[in-house]
Amino acid sequence: MHAIYNFLINTKETHGFNPKEPPSPSEFENWFHLHYLQYHGDENNWYQGQLLIYSSGKIHQLCPEEDWRGRDQLYDFYEKMRPSHRWEHALDSAAQCLAYDFNLLNYSGFSIGNEDNKNPIEEMHRADILSAIEDHIISRLDDAKKWFTTKKSIYDKNTDLMNSDYAIRRLLVQSAHFIEAQSYDHRYSMFSSPHSAYDSYRCMDIEGGSFILKDEKEPPVLCIAVVDIHT
Repeated sequence: MHAIYNFLINTKETHGFNPKEPPSPSEFENWFHLHYLQYHGDENNWYQGQLLIYSSGKIHQLCPEEDWRGRDQLYDFYEKMRPSHRWEHALDSAAQCLAYDFNLLNYSGFSIGNEDNKNPIEEMHRADILSAIEDHIISRLDDAKKWFTTKKSIYDKNTDLMNSDYAIRRLLVQSAHFIEAQSYDHRYSMFSSPHSAYDSYRCMDIEGGSFILKDEKEPPVLCIAVVDIHT
């Protein structure tokens, strides 16, 4: 299975990442292996960098043209967008990844909410998405607690998500990562510290929050690396 991951990078603070000159695809591959995969990945996590999106609006292609999975097309999508809109769109896309990871999307309509009050995910502000995730976590953790305290068999009523021990473990891990991320700068509180691609959700700060320098005279030069990872 393949999934798109979003990695937040402070190009001024991250060792080996030049804020003035984007890396070549091979340089990024080496850098990504040294700063993420060798600690959090395994031999199954083969990957393809797709795109770097900078907070300035600049973009940089990482994927070869005519990629067999069409992963080079993400660059074309952002290239047609106004540079002033690209960074906000990248952050919105990251938040939407979270909503998907936490099973918040109505798959037929890609929306958040009940049947009578649906909100299309594309029309929701990031803060509302994160708030919906927080509410969802509280509700599902309560379900998990009930599951544990009543000692239900993991095979009883198997159609219920909470009756899978893997689903419970993943929910608990993802929830812990989300709560951890809320201690970061509010603008980037969807990005957790780097974790395994299997159990965490798909938005990680490659430096684990170290880019939060509140008294900085100059804002950090940030970028989001969009990477397709096999899990």
